[in-house]
This record gives sequence, structure tokens and C-alpha cells, in this order.
Amino acid sequence: MDTETIEDDIFNFIDIFFGESLEIVDNNFNFLDEHSLIDPKESYFFTLKFLDTTMTHFSNLNRDFGSETLKKIYRDVKNLKKQYEIHLHQVENIEDIFNNKFIKKATLFNAMKKEILNIKNSDSFDEIDQESIEIIKQQYQQMKKIYFRSFQEIFKEQNDEILSSLKIIINFKAYYFDKLLWEEANRSQELERFFKDIKSEKAITSRIYIANRLAVDLPYTDDYKYLQKCIKVYR
Repeated sequence: MDTETIEDDIFNFIDIFFGESLEIVDNNFNFLDEHSLIDPKESYFFTLKFLDTTMTHFSNLNRDFGSETLKKIYRDVKNLKKQYEIHLHQVENIEDIFNNKFIKKATLFNAMKKEILNIKNSDSFDEIDQESIEIIKQQYQQMKKIYFRSFQEIFKEQNDEILSSLKIIINFKAYYFDKLLWEEANRSQELERFFKDIKSEKAITSRIYIANRLAVDLPYTDDYKYLQKCIKVYR
């Protein structure tokens, strides 16, 4: 069997296996292109935990906080992050996916299994048939090794590409989520009392909010160190 045929089998499987993620990536990139959204230079991906905590905190302070648009982009970011985490761990299970999913669907391996069953079920089964089965089993194991080398390389390459694409999309959406979050927070009368202790003549932003947290939080804690890194994104 030639290399091209092997790769075709693998790509056909991967297109189905990664189908949902590929569709998510395509739909989001199309949306970004259609609306000519700004590509943020900063890594808002790093601030996801902070943004999630802030949104939750504001929602606890004001049960009605957040427009439908803000809530939708919040859900989008969380779902995309979950999808990213799934793919982050896919490379740990390549061999399992190959053995438990790909092999079961690959035409060649199914044909070999069927051939062994046909020989075993033959009315005239003899030693020669048993030898034929052993030969097929050896070929089966050899083909598994050949296929797995290509499968491992292609799978990791495709998975890494999806990871990279998801990270770009999340960064876009987190940027707009951050902007809209503070636009609505600054307009919220219910949150005015919460913001009164933050000294600023300007509208509150992530940078101002984090700076205020750093001024009152205990230093050297994990949360403090994280916020120190977060604030660099907003400089």
C-alpha cells in the first residue's frame, strides 16, 4: 500500500474526528472576516481567568447585570476555552485514538479481520488455513506500525493547527468581551457603590481595576502574582 493511500485514510478519519472543531474554527474565522474585527496585539487569552472571575463577581453583585450580547460573548469565550482544553490533551491519547477509533473504521484492517473470520468459518479448515491466518496477523501488525507512524504525525499536526486557530479566535473574542464588560459595568447604577472606592477620574477599565486590586491584595500570593502578569496585558 502506497503512502498516499495511507494518508488519505488518515485524513478522512481526522476530518470526521475533528469535524466539530473544524466547523467551529471555520465559522468563527468567517465571522471575524465578515465584520472586520480588530486583531488585538495583546494576549487576552492569558486574562481569561480574570475576566471570568470579574463577570461572575459583577453578576453576583447585580443579578440583572449584563446584556444578552455580553452574556452571549461570555458563553462563546467559555465554550471556546473548553474546546481548546479538549484539544490540549488530545496529543496525550494519540495511541488510544488510533487503536480504539481509527483501526475500527479503517477499511484495510476491517478487511483483514473479515478475511481471518472467513478462513476460521471455513468447513474445510486445516493447518494450511491456520498458517494463512498467522500470516495475515503478522501483516496486520506490520501495517499497524506503518499506519501509526503517519497517523501520529498527521494527528498532532492537525491538532496543533486547531489549537492555534482556537487561541486566535479566543483572543479576538476575549478582547471584545473585555471592552463590552467594562462599558456595561460603568453604566450600571447597581455597581456604582462597588466602584466608589476605586479612585479614578476615568471610566473603570481592567487596568484600573487590577491596579486597585494589587494595591489592597496580599502580595506574594498566587492570585497577586497572576494579576501582576495580567496588568501587563493592558499596558
